[in-house]
Amino acid sequence: MELGERKLKVLSALIEAYINTGEPVGSKALQEALDRAVSSATIRNDMAELSELGLLEQPHTSAGRIPSPKGYRLYIDKLMSHAPVTKEERRFIDTMLEEHADDPERLLENASLALAQLTRFAALSTTPESETAVILKCELIAAGRRLAILLLVTSAGMMKSKLFKTDTDITPELCERFRRVTAEHVCGVPLSDICLPFVQTLAASLGEHAFTMTPLLIGLYETASEAAQAQVRLEGQANLLIHPEFDGEHVRRLMEFLAKRKELAELLHQYHGGVNVVLGSESPTPELSGSSVVIARYRLGSREGGTIGVIGPSRMNYSKIIPSLEYFALRLGNLLSEDLDEGGGSQADSQQT
Repeated sequence: MELGERKLKVLSALIEAYINTGEPVGSKALQEALDRAVSSATIRNDMAELSELGLLEQPHTSAGRIPSPKGYRLYIDKLMSHAPVTKEERRFIDTMLEEHADDPERLLENASLALAQLTRFAALSTTPESETAVILKCELIAAGRRLAILLLVTSAGMMKSKLFKTDTDITPELCERFRRVTAEHVCGVPLSDICLPFVQTLAASLGEHAFTMTPLLIGLYETASEAAQAQVRLEGQANLLIHPEFDGEHVRRLMEFLAKRKELAELLHQYHGGVNVVLGSESPTPELSGSSVVIARYRLGSREGGTIGVIGPSRMNYSKIIPSLEYFALRLGNLLSEDLDEGGGSQADSQQT
């Protein structure tokens, strides 16, 4: 059935009223929202038809209705207008992100924290997918006589460090030898290729230096393995407790799912391009029932990076959340791209003026 303009306005007004109040919406409230342009009787008839179409639900015997998942989907895809990100919100986002702009891991952590504070939902960010990432830089830094930090930077914007002990002294000469060996044999190699046979073959080719270099190359292998795994930062889980839609059992199941970082990362990496709204009823994850996940991809230069998003009740202000996430993703991608010398600061800067 094709919905006419009036019914679409009724549906949109009802969803926006429900998002604002959390209470079932009746015909009188809708008549006020529509500036009395439509009679109460007509609105009741429209609400009944929208319910028959599965776009509205009636939780009680009262006349009030609430949106169904199908109604939310139509509203998000076709009816909703986007609210602009205010100057104050942009300033808050920029300040939080730029505090650790030179440290990709801290930058992603701050992005989740800032998003949780801004939205009052649980917020998350992921490192870029690393299947095709290559190693850009690999350095050994002395942290003590026999204590070293191995620093690894990848083309996916990931900076990974690992502290480990050795049986030999960490001298400037050893650090320089490690730099030369990795620059020649490791930089430009995909993360997925840094396996134990790779480092064993490389160590065997180093002749008299194999004994001192082997522990360092094993440290390289361990660091590369960790860098290849998707990392999820999650902040603001306690925010979920303030939303009445999440009762004790519901929020318990949701919290248990959020603790499964591997499953969460797999869910997020399914979605590409722009902003995606995943309603709980559309997700294969039963713990997300009654929830929504709003995800935006940030970009590293010309390619997709990781994700940033929020998890909250289905009754969230999508018209506000989506533009905020778009701005977060744009700024986060630009800052990470600058770290990798891929450029990308001008686009977001132009949006701030």
